[in-house]
Amino acid sequence: MNFELTIYACVIAGITGYVLPGKFNLKSSFLFDITLSLSVIVSCIRIAKIIFIPPSQDVVYKFISNAIMYSSAAWFFLSVLNILMFKRQSRSFCMPASKIFQSYLKMVSSGYQSASIFNCALFIFYTIGKAKHWQEMEMFFTSSGLPVFFTFFTVVLECTMAFILLLPLNAIIHIYSALILLFEMLGAITVHLFNRDPIVASFDALNQIVLIGILLFWNLQKIHFSKKE
Repeated sequence: MNFELTIYACVIAGITGYVLPGKFNLKSSFLFDITLSLSVIVSCIRIAKIIFIPPSQDVVYKFISNAIMYSSAAWFFLSVLNILMFKRQSRSFCMPASKIFQSYLKMVSSGYQSASIFNCALFIFYTIGKAKHWQEMEMFFTSSGLPVFFTFFTVVLECTMAFILLLPLNAIIHIYSALILLFEMLGAITVHLFNRDPIVASFDALNQIVLIGILLFWNLQKIHFSKKE
């Protein structure tokens, strides 16, 4: 993914959420369905690409890569817009037994499912990519002063936490899993800074941090609304 596109998408979503009229809030639930569908589609294409399509300068490969990149940016735009629309609606929260409350729970569930699918697919994508270049990964870790087993450890940790976030478990477990991924991404950025790598080397980790932030938001909302049931 392109981190610059992610930032642009989030900023544009913030501006859009600010200028949209209040009446749009009542019709915004359909955005959650679109975001969830987009998450599934992009995730499937992303994984299929890394498994079945070898890198090349072919027009088809470039088209698929660009489609994934811009679709991912669109997903971040919709996800941030959903959060802003949800926050607007939650300010007018009524009684726990109301239909509005059930609508909010559906939005929280949909927002979290979308982010967890997108997140898990990304880590599967990165894991397959690392597996295809395992020797280079081991060399990177050893040259960074880390033991070789850290290569395997980080891959297993990432995949385990990503799959836990995908499972229908308690929100507290999801929060801890997301925080573990967050600290790992911060560690990856620290290593790149220590190695004096170009900033672009940290873009994948920065993208993940934004995504983890979205996951944490929806998990906190699940806890908040579960207390009102």
